[in-house]
Amino acid sequence: MSSHSESPFTMQQRRLTKGATISPAWVQLNSPETRSAFLTRNELKQAKRVVIKLGSAVVTRADGQGLALGRLAAIIEQVAEIQNSGADCILVTSGAVAFGKQKLSQELLMSMSMRETLSSVDFSSELKNIAQHELKRPNAAVGQSGLMALYEAMFRNYGIHVGQVLVTKQDFINNDTREQLFNTIRELMALNIIPIIN
Repeated sequence: MSSHSESPFTMQQRRLTKGATISPAWVQLNSPETRSAFLTRNELKQAKRVVIKLGSAVVTRADGQGLALGRLAAIIEQVAEIQNSGADCILVTSGAVAFGKQKLSQELLMSMSMRETLSSVDFSSELKNIAQHELKRPNAAVGQSGLMALYEAMFRNYGIHVGQVLVTKQDFINNDTREQLFNTIRELMALNIIPIIN
């Protein structure tokens, strides 16, 4: 595909495996230097820092029943190649709530009493509904640790360490916390650790 046929938005985001995007690091972590987007895929080879955004649609299965492990494994392999080639990678991810829903649905089913299990009434759809709609914060809390454990295990196969960076809107609004956040990310990258931001 020639760069002339791409829209400016497409030129700013490059596709990895189905749905994941590679974007040039526009935020230079308080550096006055801001670079323009890549015009061709070959320019990615010269990038010093790459930000990869994995949205919920990429991380989760189409049926909503957990994570798309095959897709994630393929993306992790590509990110590992970029990191091992000498570039700094930053991973921005979603999917903690979806992973938590899967884990909590299983836990709720396992914790049913023997009477409920042997009952002729099917509680599984009711339990799935509870896990998916009424437990958003617990889903996120349970899913976050599981998602990080999964990323750690996947990246370990390539000899890469990862570090979790949890952020909120306030972290970007407040100057002090923003500076602390950027310092943390810089320090992780200096240690050749991929920051995983959620």
